[in-house]
Amino acid sequence: MGEQSVSEAYTNPPLSKLFPVGLSEGHVILARGLVTDNPAEIILSLKSKDMTPFQLTASFKDESLYYNYSTGQTWGDPQKIKTPFFVFHAERYFEILVLPESGTFRLAINGTPLGDFSPPTLDLKSIDELQINGSALLYSVHC
Repeated sequence: MGEQSVSEAYTNPPLSKLFPVGLSEGHVILARGLVTDNPAEIILSLKSKDMTPFQLTASFKDESLYYNYSTGQTWGDPQKIKTPFFVFHAERYFEILVLPESGTFRLAINGTPLGDFSPPTLDLKSIDELQINGSALLYSVHC
């Protein structure tokens, strides 16, 4: 399986990485970076041609994390991720780990498991792009 990585000093989002053969179970996605000062949000999306089966949003305004998905132009209802505290902080480093499994995505941030997200339809092979946007400087993205 062809593993891709970005390891420059820092990369400003938006960042887009393509998966030529799609995703498969156990295909680890790992993003490391630094939250900027005065952040608004960080968004990590896994996309296919006509949908977004996985989107993670870290909202600094309400200090919350959300899962969501889209099928075509229609977005689902955001699902708030329950955490005892907000896991991102301005001017601090972070690590996001996404692990695709059969019918679900497992998520960990800064080494803390945050559960699974199962979109209504999931074909891992159809997912062909990783996008990261928002208030971060990325220094390592492996997929």
